[in-house]
Amino acid sequence: MRRRNPRASTLTFDFIKMKKLIQTVAAVAIITSMTGCASTKCYFIDRGRDAADIVTLAAGVGLGAKVRLGPLDAGLLINHDTIGLRGGEAVVNHGGHGGDELRTLEFDTPLKSIDGFDYGYDRHKNYMAKGKYGFSQLEEQYKQNRAYYSQIEIVCAMLGSIRLGVNLGELADFILGWTTIDIFNDDLEAKKREEKSNKVQQDTR
Repeated sequence: MRRRNPRASTLTFDFIKMKKLIQTVAAVAIITSMTGCASTKCYFIDRGRDAADIVTLAAGVGLGAKVRLGPLDAGLLINHDTIGLRGGEAVVNHGGHGGDELRTLEFDTPLKSIDGFDYGYDRHKNYMAKGKYGFSQLEEQYKQNRAYYSQIEIVCAMLGSIRLGVNLGELADFILGWTTIDIFNDDLEAKKREEKSNKVQQDTR
């Protein structure tokens, strides 16, 4: 009768354990990397939207001209924005007002993302502002849009219109956003991830 080598059996057993350990570590590494990629993707989506928030470029129809420095404005303008980049999104106007009415009433609420989602509402970028004597103030329900007060823009209209703007507050939000500081509370993907995480914790409990 052939005797089994105890050392060989031990080596075989150690190899099996090592193989299982490697497989476990590999599985954990894959799951961790996938989670990291998802978080990274959300992070860069928010950074991209923050970058887009800085610049305003819109076209429409109207007559007149206007310059706005935050809540201060000067000029006479009747304008209806129809398409452009506003509030960090490529937008189109689906009806209603989309611009300024003789310096006294300014709308942005009907503007929606081209893909159909109203990111402006969720990210506090929509607004309605009333004003006179060159000073505008946000309506109560849009007070969360603090970026309105750091916008610098000019609108020129002669049948066709063009709106150009830059937002210094959004520039600061973009720079600080790389450190996850969100001064305008507009990092939508980070909010979704946090809400999902909280829901998972509640379900676990």
